Amino acid sequence: MKFRRVLSLLLVAALTLSLCSCGGGSGTADLQEGDFIQTVKKLGGYIFSPLSDATDKGEATEDNTQTTKKPVTVTDNKVPGVPKLDLLDFSVGKDMYGQKSINIIGDSISQGIGAGDMTNLAYDNWIKLAIKEKYGACNLGYTSLNASDIQAASSNYELHTLKFIGGEWSRLYANMAGKFPGCMAYKMGSTTENKEMQISFKRSADKINGSINGFYVYYAQGNAYGKFDLLINGNKVKTVDCSGSDDNCARTEYIALPQGCPDDVTVSIVKYAGYESVVITGMSYIHDPAAITVNNYALSGLKLDDVDPALIDKLCKANLVLFGLGFNDSGNDIPKDKFMAKLERGYKVCKNDKTPFVLLNFIWYDNGTRGEYRTMLAQFALQNDIYYLDLNTVNSNAGGKFLSDYAHPSAHGYKLIGNRIVEYIGLK
Repeated sequence: MKFRRVLSLLLVAALTLSLCSCGGGSGTADLQEGDFIQTVKKLGGYIFSPLSDATDKGEATEDNTQTTKKPVTVTDNKVPGVPKLDLLDFSVGKDMYGQKSINIIGDSISQGIGAGDMTNLAYDNWIKLAIKEKYGACNLGYTSLNASDIQAASSNYELHTLKFIGGEWSRLYANMAGKFPGCMAYKMGSTTENKEMQISFKRSADKINGSINGFYVYYAQGNAYGKFDLLINGNKVKTVDCSGSDDNCARTEYIALPQGCPDDVTVSIVKYAGYESVVITGMSYIHDPAAITVNNYALSGLKLDDVDPALIDKLCKANLVLFGLGFNDSGNDIPKDKFMAKLERGYKVCKNDKTPFVLLNFIWYDNGTRGEYRTMLAQFALQNDIYYLDLNTVNSNAGGKFLSDYAHPSAHGYKLIGNRIVEYIGLK
């Protein structure tokens, strides 16, 4: 009943504001404090309303304007009396490794597909730039190890490239992925050894700080795993023992690049002699290990349904969590109760830790299951009084091509999204 009442308020408000905007007016209504204002506050300063009649069958429009219904906004997207949020407290590190971090949990939209240069043009880049401006530095942080053939088949590329010497490692996604950050992994089986994974990058790829000075390697830890040698530009740095009593998404100690290290860096991972498997799950790129890190735990195609509940608990340990899953779940008929159970789990981890949890709605369509999910996310935000941003409002005000296809923003769209999030969380 509560949500029906809220929707009624929104519809009345939308009609009122639409009438005020006729005849060349500014679109500003004479608003009163009360239920409506409180509702808008909970929705990040925006009225939740349908974006578009377009379907998501791969038929992306050129400029996303001809079929777009612009969401009704209040006084140029600002609601009277809504203070600028300031959610960030980096006095102590709160992530699962004790690091000061912002953790992004999402799919290809959060990963940056459609931006081209995902490292420097996805929406997380604009968050990193704002952190650098405010705090002096921001580490590039975690990134998944996408297969080289995926990058070669599209215009999207990451900071690093992968190469396999002596045969490709098995790429894990559907069967084991939900246990690891980023939900991607590469496995070297128990019957093979001395096959080398090479992860190559340029130190200067860190355009925010000017250099990458070190890194972490993420790997699976447990009694089923063995050892691997880690080399930098052909020189052995250490041997990593992956064994342990409990399954875990582990991370090496901080590996500083040697003095005089050239701009071109190749990190090699070679399975140590033995019968146990080795599973490598990601990399994290660091300018200063004491600085704030933005970890982009997002991967193309990811559904919340894929992610193991225990991993949700770990990823939601941070100084701030930006949660952007839902587009793929809504398009694959994942039962809504299953999705909501995991969403609620992540939110409760943050609530218990007093960590701000920002729910990002990237579902661009208001038809079918997509629309049901969009409404469900808004309802969850209202019922739990949590931070919520429906990014459709950024789309409606983009002033140009926002999406690069039916799902993914363009570089222009990602910049608008990033700047809106930066504004919302109080970084500017």
